[in-house]
Amino acid sequence: MKSIITRIMSSIEVGEIGMIRDSKRLEAGDFCTIDISTILGRKQPVVCSLTQIAGYDFRVLSMRTPLGEVENVAALEERYGIYNFAYENNFHTVRLCYDEDAPDLYGVYMRVDLPVLPDDDNGDNSLSVYELNESLKALVECADMTERLVFHQQDIDLEAMSIDSRQLNKASETLRKEVSTVKLSGKWRLAWNKQYIQLFEGLNKKVKTQAQLWSMNHKLPFIKFLTAQQKTEASLSYLANDIQDKELQVLEAYFYECLK
Repeated sequence: MKSIITRIMSSIEVGEIGMIRDSKRLEAGDFCTIDISTILGRKQPVVCSLTQIAGYDFRVLSMRTPLGEVENVAALEERYGIYNFAYENNFHTVRLCYDEDAPDLYGVYMRVDLPVLPDDDNGDNSLSVYELNESLKALVECADMTERLVFHQQDIDLEAMSIDSRQLNKASETLRKEVSTVKLSGKWRLAWNKQYIQLFEGLNKKVKTQAQLWSMNHKLPFIKFLTAQQKTEASLSYLANDIQDKELQVLEAYFYECLK
């Protein structure tokens, strides 16, 4: 059985994949880049990482695409009304993040997280080819839309990110290709467009700025913080067309534990 990282890289259906060689990035969990060109001919590079969450029996696959240095957060806040409806209502799993300490083009970025549970007795993983590629598609579409609307001519490419990587020759073994869905349990509910399932929780504390919400997105995997009716709301969304009982359980437990 190939490693989960090899299976993930071999399951990506778009762009050119590069295996990261930089030792510091590898130690931080980054393992590959994806050099993607959109249908408009624009670039939307993605970096993938796999990290362990302390205290939980699963890892997080994060796919991140840059929107620029920390100074770019001002324009994103100022023009939030231009792209906020699609960001909040169509791309439920995509999260805008702000890392005020970032020294590079990841000062502001967009991100999608997927849970990677331990393989089952047959060596299969709960993560599927469908989940991976649908999530990647949403990330690229949302980020490219936002970049065009807010920064107009800006188009960050992989070369500008200066990441040492080499092109991957894909292996034959991939993630699970079958798609199956179980009935919802716990507090999960179906989103309005039926493409996602979601958890919601209102927070007592009101966050005053979008940058603060995006900073919270940066610090916690999976959870998307928004302002709704002058209150701060936390949500966790997942693709509805391929969900397993064990994914429902671990994500729900994680969500409510983080919000305590």
